[in-house]
Amino acid sequence: MRATAGAIAAQVGGVAVGDPERLLTGLASLEDAGPEDLSFLANARYRRFLATTRAGAVLVRDVHRQAAPGMRRAAEGRSERSEDGTPEQPDGGDAAGAPVFEVVTAAAPLDPASAQDPARVKLVCGQDGGALYFSRAAIPHGGPYRVHVGLYAFTWGALQRAATLPRTGAAGLLEAGERLEQLRWLAHGLRIGVVAAQDAGRSVDTPEDLAWARARVCGD
Repeated sequence: MRATAGAIAAQVGGVAVGDPERLLTGLASLEDAGPEDLSFLANARYRRFLATTRAGAVLVRDVHRQAAPGMRRAAEGRSERSEDGTPEQPDGGDAAGAPVFEVVTAAAPLDPASAQDPARVKLVCGQDGGALYFSRAAIPHGGPYRVHVGLYAFTWGALQRAATLPRTGAAGLLEAGERLEQLRWLAHGLRIGVVAAQDAGRSVDTPEDLAWARARVCGD
């Protein structure tokens, strides 16, 4: 994942507070995030961590903006969850009409020459920025193509639910056919928001990728 705070803010319908050109390269919790990570506040019980987080940017609602005046807030969104991790608004949006996602991931532009590579997972999104489908095939037909960056941020409730969703019925068939567990989440109704990244970086998906990674780590 490589995206600026300003680009992330625009993607989620928020406002960049601070340096909009701040480059973020990862996703992490408020407790674990570092200066190059994006984090989020999705449950008010964790608001206390805003004062101590080292995250380069945090997605928050307006109501939480003043909770940590010394924090380097670079982006803010408007999604929130109740104590059990479910959306506050039953229609899938918050009070301001912004989409609410239970899971957030990232995607970057993909060279059409790599679109047929099954090791590069492609995805398509709806107008609200939510994922509609992930596939190892070249989707959408004719492009433009986006490659999935395999990082996820969950609300606590969504994480608990995703870990227990059954691999049966249509949801199980989708997951088995594509070998992608996120299709099971979508089939069971979990909404996955997608943040635009500038660069997916180098992933390790094939034996050739593993050999490259070993050479980099071992210095061969």
